[in-house]
Amino acid sequence: MRGIHRLFVLIAMLALGVGYLYGNGLTFQTLADNVPFVQMVIVILIAVYTGYVHIFLHEFGHYVFGKMTGYELVYFQMPNFRYEVKTKQFQKLSTRVPGLMGQCLMKPPIKGNYNEKPYFLYLAGGLIVNFLTAMLFYLGSFILPVPISFTLFALSLPPFLLFLMNIVPLGFTDGSVIREIRKSEVSKKLYFKQLELSALFEEGKTFSEIPEEYFSEVKDGTYGQSRLGEYVLLIAYQRALSELNFERADQLLGAYQEKWHYLSSPYRQMLASELLFCHAIFGRKEAAETLMEQIKAYPVLLGYYNRSQRTQVAYKFFVEMKVKEAKAILVQKSDTIDQNLNEAELALQKTLHDWLGSFMGL
Repeated sequence: MRGIHRLFVLIAMLALGVGYLYGNGLTFQTLADNVPFVQMVIVILIAVYTGYVHIFLHEFGHYVFGKMTGYELVYFQMPNFRYEVKTKQFQKLSTRVPGLMGQCLMKPPIKGNYNEKPYFLYLAGGLIVNFLTAMLFYLGSFILPVPISFTLFALSLPPFLLFLMNIVPLGFTDGSVIREIRKSEVSKKLYFKQLELSALFEEGKTFSEIPEEYFSEVKDGTYGQSRLGEYVLLIAYQRALSELNFERADQLLGAYQEKWHYLSSPYRQMLASELLFCHAIFGRKEAAETLMEQIKAYPVLLGYYNRSQRTQVAYKFFVEMKVKEAKAILVQKSDTIDQNLNEAELALQKTLHDWLGSFMGL
């Protein structure tokens, strides 16, 4: 599906280029004759480096249209810097989610039930801003003379690219989320629960403090009707871990694997590490070793594993039987605090650290 997505974007971008040349009565040769080579290089470089500007405008579009429909800002991130409403401060994140260039997390309106809450403008806000920006430059390229028109055309490509990459309903783009929400009431409910849960964690709630109503789809199995159910399932999994209910946690991951493959998930880094953790503590040595080989084959997965202290300790201790190494990792990193983790994740980290320590006699 990613290949189809990329092919569509490539064809659309080529069509824009052909449209620019045809609309201005140009060929590649006449374009080269009218635009100095140095100008062409400079303009292309400027267009490339304006990418971050358009990512900011994309997220700002989510914010503006979200505010218009009653949403409240939780945090605004670009890409390693985050502004949090709770603290009213900017902070530099030590790490960021691979592939995540920006995010505007907002809390949906409190009024009404899930079916009545607005979602389209908030999700489409970034697309709208990118499209309007791209069209402003692109239309200008047909009005002004060629040397200037080429500059406007080049500047229209980054916002067009961002728009096309996010509007196609494939993967986990804005377009795909909108399409998923429209499928059923369950999908819409799961989407809003994801936003509300994210907001609760940013407010400092721990897993045990999350109301039971948020896990109704996990209990009755309807979360599996939509990929938007992944997030709620993973929160239920982490909640079980925080209660040291490892059988329940393992059961939830097993249910996940029956429906989806972790490599197709936006949470694949976390899922790979958690699957390895459960394989390890339940003594599934062969499954753990096979998964470890998969993790080593993907730098993104390996990077997350290398930051997951408890998964490393569990693998060393339960699978490789390297007790001294496992203890060394646990002791060495026991005071490490990842500033990117929220209060719930920090509490879970400590709970599992203490459990592993007591299990190993530390």
